[in-house]
Amino acid sequence: MRGKRAEPERARAAGDHLRGIVEGRTVGLRRITSNRYGRAVGELFVDGMNVQQAMVASSHGEIYWRYASQCPWTR
Repeated sequence: MRGKRAEPERARAAGDHLRGIVEGRTVGLRRITSNRYGRAVGELFVDGMNVQQAMVASSHGEIYWRYASQCPWTR
């Protein structure tokens, strides 16, 4: 939310939207791989819905094409 290209209002709106999707629900994770820092990279699911795909569809998220090949739904 900081920096020259930051869009704090848009970031807050995305956070609120994401919270509305996952809060109070069981979230599933499909692990894809680990990144160069050893962190898990995966897809989140709530009630069978792909959370990342829902965020992109609602314009609250963007696809980073550099890494998109790891997620089949981006093709």
